[in-house]
Amino acid sequence: MEFIFGLLAGVFGFYLVVWWYTNAIIRAIQDSRLEPDVSVPIPAKIEEIDGIFYVYTVDKNEFLAQGSTSQELLAHLNYRMPDAHIQVIAGEPNVMQKFKAMVTN
Repeated sequence: MEFIFGLLAGVFGFYLVVWWYTNAIIRAIQDSRLEPDVSVPIPAKIEEIDGIFYVYTVDKNEFLAQGSTSQELLAHLNYRMPDAHIQVIAGEPNVMQKFKAMVTN
């Protein structure tokens, strides 16, 4: 009887150790997931179609935001990625010039 009790206690203890260790590994993986580094600017390109500006990432060509004015575009970017630093580095020269003029005014 004592042998069975000891065996059950050992199996239960082993189960608890494995469960705890597995959860610790899962927590470590979840905590180490890469968060976007807000100190590094996200390179973006801009294009204009029918008076509306569209911003995409340079590397993956992912859509970021759109807007007909610089305020609207910046509001959409801030809503979608509040902590990110978007740096527009590509686009047709006349669109880049028009966008820069809108932002500085």
